[in-house]
Amino acid sequence: MEKTKVIITGATGAIGSAVADSLASRHCDLVLACRNINKGELLRSSLLSRYDDIDIRVMYLDLSSLKSVADFVRMMEKETVKPDAVLNNAGVMCRDFSLTEDGLETTVGVNYVAAFLLTCLLIPHMSGDFNIVNTVSLTRYMADVDESLFDFTPDKYGQLHDYANSKYALLLFTLKLSKMLNHGHVNMTDPGVVNSDMIKMNRWFDPLADVLFRPLCKKPEKAAIPACNALFSKRNGMLYHGNKFSVLSDKYHKHHFIDKLWDMTVQLLADKGFPLNIL
Repeated sequence: MEKTKVIITGATGAIGSAVADSLASRHCDLVLACRNINKGELLRSSLLSRYDDIDIRVMYLDLSSLKSVADFVRMMEKETVKPDAVLNNAGVMCRDFSLTEDGLETTVGVNYVAAFLLTCLLIPHMSGDFNIVNTVSLTRYMADVDESLFDFTPDKYGQLHDYANSKYALLLFTLKLSKMLNHGHVNMTDPGVVNSDMIKMNRWFDPLADVLFRPLCKKPEKAAIPACNALFSKRNGMLYHGNKFSVLSDKYHKHHFIDKLWDMTVQLLADKGFPLNIL
């Protein structure tokens, strides 16, 4: 029986590693897409020492570079890797304002724009009954998006604000894509608040948070559960959390900006030299 092939972005992070371990235990073949190849190889060796009946590839992917995203997909095609599923798990929450090499604010560029491009470029190369899973966040309750999402100026930047908006945009993209496609499955996973580097704010209160807050956070192994459930789902447009899934309210499905966000993102990518003509 042919094994399920899964791409995991941010595979060497706390949640990514936990997802990789869980999928390896289910005998899935894996593509560990990561920026740090050395960490990727260490994870690969660790997994193969316990699960020797699977194929694991480590492939370079830097989501702060749209060219790296396109190069990654081209390499997948060249090596005739036909994935069954992709987990857009990688994410950043930058303390200070910065721009990617493409001139995008880093948090929005990595968490949303690169994930959008990667997903759209991968779809033609995936199996017919594919699964796409995007990692969203509880911060959706304090976020919203409009035309200002791509207004990249230092004076408007806020560490948690831009992170929340980037994840909200990813949520709207997921819902829009799930309705546009006539095949495959597109869903979201919300890991909750996890004991990982993501909750490190690089602020004066980090040591205090490590003592008082971090012990209350989920372990990465628990955070991996909804991601794995979504990766094998036969549903569409669902939010997986804990060991359950939910239908999001009309607040999200009928968001006033959901269509415009899609059009603006496609135009932004075309302006950056990455036109999308596949959907």
